Amino acid sequence: MSLVLVFLSSLTLKGAMKRAEIANRMGNEAMKKLNDLILSAISGMRVIKAFNREGLVRKNVYKAIDRNAEATYMGAKANASVLPVFEMTSIASLALILIVASFSLNAEMGQWVEVLLTFVVILFRLIVPVAMINQGRASIAGVLPAMRGLDDFLSRSNKLYLIDGKKSYLGLKEKIEFQGVSFKYAQEDKYALEDLSFVIRK
Repeated sequence: MSLVLVFLSSLTLKGAMKRAEIANRMGNEAMKKLNDLILSAISGMRVIKAFNREGLVRKNVYKAIDRNAEATYMGAKANASVLPVFEMTSIASLALILIVASFSLNAEMGQWVEVLLTFVVILFRLIVPVAMINQGRASIAGVLPAMRGLDDFLSRSNKLYLIDGKKSYLGLKEKIEFQGVSFKYAQEDKYALEDLSFVIRK
């Protein structure tokens, strides 16, 4: 019976940790979007002012700030729910054990009370260390999306890159040529540059 209760407690905690991981992943994505918006706004300030886009940029930045704040709140709420959930399931387990023991044990009161009291003492001595372990697990689950993003960023398997060669750069010999270059800002549907080709001669 104790194993069943531990299993149910573990399932409940797993749900709380999954919510923490999802909320923190949303927070990371919202922070990335906010950083991209601010960087593109700073780097394109002249273009933004020239085309009178300050209102749109401001609205997009405020939306990104709100999404980031909401995701941060959800992550903190999910992390904070781990300890109370664990304590409530422990208390419910103890109450259920007492109820079942009082109905199912036919022995004299003194015999099973000793065993039950020993179990209760062990259970309550383990609550704090196990709660600390579960809090640590929730913290790791919260940081996991950021670590996965960092691993993806550092991984070369999903990106094109040039392997370092033995030739050293000796300067521009003839020209730099761009063919069919297109670019658009993350928050825009329309391309800022589309199918642009040009040559920069030495």
